[in-house]
Amino acid sequence: MEVCRLCLKLLTGSFYKLEESYKKIINDLIPEVNLEISSDPVICTQCLLSIDELYTFKMLYSQNEQQLKHKIKDLVGPKLSEQEILQCQHSPEKTKERLCRTCLKCIENNAFTVLKPSCCDAYLESMLQTCLPDLDLDISQDPVMCEKCFNFLQKFHNLKSVCQEVEEKLKKYHPENSLIDLYNVVLEESLPKTTTDTNNDAVNVKNELLDDINDVINGLDDSEDFSNIIVKQEEIDIKLEE
Repeated sequence: MEVCRLCLKLLTGSFYKLEESYKKIINDLIPEVNLEISSDPVICTQCLLSIDELYTFKMLYSQNEQQLKHKIKDLVGPKLSEQEILQCQHSPEKTKERLCRTCLKCIENNAFTVLKPSCCDAYLESMLQTCLPDLDLDISQDPVMCEKCFNFLQKFHNLKSVCQEVEEKLKKYHPENSLIDLYNVVLEESLPKTTTDTNNDAVNVKNELLDDINDVINGLDDSEDFSNIIVKQEEIDIKLEE
């Protein structure tokens, strides 16, 4: 049975075998993923659609970033105004609407996220640094991101997080100079605790019970009858087995 190389899910339906062109795209989007540790890697349909969508988003953002950085060379003031950003898009229109910093389009419904460093929370700052590290927020005045681009950013961050977790998981299954069988990894990860771990847990519980009983006994006066409190070792073993 095939296993998705990115999300590590068993594939019961359709899947896509990774060709060199897609390997390059994945390496560009998520360089943490090592596609060489398994033979003939495949990805699920959901991951394929996400990769396509996010790669388009990143290409658009990168192209716009280059345009803005080229424009800033001729800049008189300290930062680009929104009208100057429109000129980067070869648009003669003047607008009072806000412009998205990543797609450079007008935000018609006034739904946007403020990207000003002083206004960014820790989660947003983490997403920007992880997914769009080249985004220079000092180029434009009061940068904002439209709702559509923000959704792309969240998807991008979620995908990278999943892939990073998978890579950390695979490290312990990657012997030197050999390939990983992803199916065996999935089976291994789905197994319950080993018998040794279970026995150790039982021993710990039993010791805790004995400690509690001893604490109660030690707290009684010599004159008190504690015959009803003393519990035999065999009774504890029986209860643990139940």
